[in-house]
Amino acid sequence: MGIKKLHLLFGLSIFAILLFQNTILFGQDIYYVNRDEILYRFYSPIDGIIANLKEGEIIVDIGRQVSSDTNNIFRVEIKTESGETGWLAIDAISIKDSAELPDVISKRLWTNSYYLDVLRSQNRETLFIYEPFWINQFDKYKSIDSNIFGRDLYWYERAGTNSRYFTTIYSSIYELGYNYFDFINGRIDKKNNTYVFYSSCIRSLFNISEEDSLLNKYFPLNSNVKFSIEIDGDYLDVYVNDEKIMSLVELTENIKKQFDALLKNQAINLSYIYWPRRADGTMDYPPPVNMSGYQTTHNTIARLRLRDSSNTTSLIVTTLDSGVEVQVLETGVTVTIDGITAPWVKVLAENGFTGWCFSGYLEEIEQVVDSEITLENELSQTTKDSQFPIWLLIGGGLVLLAAVGVGVVALKRKK
Repeated sequence: MGIKKLHLLFGLSIFAILLFQNTILFGQDIYYVNRDEILYRFYSPIDGIIANLKEGEIIVDIGRQVSSDTNNIFRVEIKTESGETGWLAIDAISIKDSAELPDVISKRLWTNSYYLDVLRSQNRETLFIYEPFWINQFDKYKSIDSNIFGRDLYWYERAGTNSRYFTTIYSSIYELGYNYFDFINGRIDKKNNTYVFYSSCIRSLFNISEEDSLLNKYFPLNSNVKFSIEIDGDYLDVYVNDEKIMSLVELTENIKKQFDALLKNQAINLSYIYWPRRADGTMDYPPPVNMSGYQTTHNTIARLRLRDSSNTTSLIVTTLDSGVEVQVLETGVTVTIDGITAPWVKVLAENGFTGWCFSGYLEEIEQVVDSEITLENELSQTTKDSQFPIWLLIGGGLVLLAAVGVGVVALKRKK
């Protein structure tokens, strides 16, 4: 092979390497400052200012944890293209060619929706259904609790509301009150009410052992995870690698306060809890109702929707399966639906949901009476009916005696 050909081959190889490098470089997500913003020395402004950043400045590195100041502003450590390092507000960072997570997601703290079911039950051990980890865990963590708190803790002293938050750049998931998973997000694609993005798990912290984590299998450290976050009314459904792993609701101060009180076996007040709905109006967990006077009167003979009002345009509370027992509480207007004429009725279902439904798909339950008890009652009544009042018997006897006496006197006179 000639020298010229070697030079040409070498040149083409160098070109190919440079082209490959540039493809990798420009294929990566590019982070930038989305507004004029202050870069602080640490996460709190009181620690001093590093620089005043201008909108559009490129960020070449993002730190591995987020901290918040007294105003609950979250900041992350970053390094700019010009070499300045400091702490920048998370919402001041964007990704080129990426959708932004809306405020309805990024400005809220989220928690497990099943806490509402636990609250509704007013029994703290309902938590075992959703977090079975707490069952029989006391002995395992005695030494840890003793070292940290100076005494052994019961499960209800270690459990609590778990929080999650999602921002355009940074996400954090908190489980079992002690374990943390932190992520740096990549470019976000928006599809209707769903936001899809890949995230790198940059930190896993197991204050409860790694083997007991319920979520660790989804979030290996330094792995890239596909998140799909769907807004559905008041709910946030989270999918990881296309598998739904959690349904979330906003962690309000009322939910946190009442849940903590329930764990302590203190009196709770659910009147200020907002019970969330799906986009179509359905509820995963109904507000608590008094079931003490519940008495079954009907059952459904088909899948039947419960609604807020007695019409087909009102919000759907839930859908009852066929065979669900209900108590009819109130009768409304009569209408014809699917060729069936029947009234709307307000019902209380055996599962605690209440609402209006079309009674054309309800079947009245016959009240079965015990045949032996019925027969005994009939016999008893027959006996009672066959008995004469005692005064009548006594009176009849006296009359008979008097008649006999009169007859004897008349006979003597005749003689």
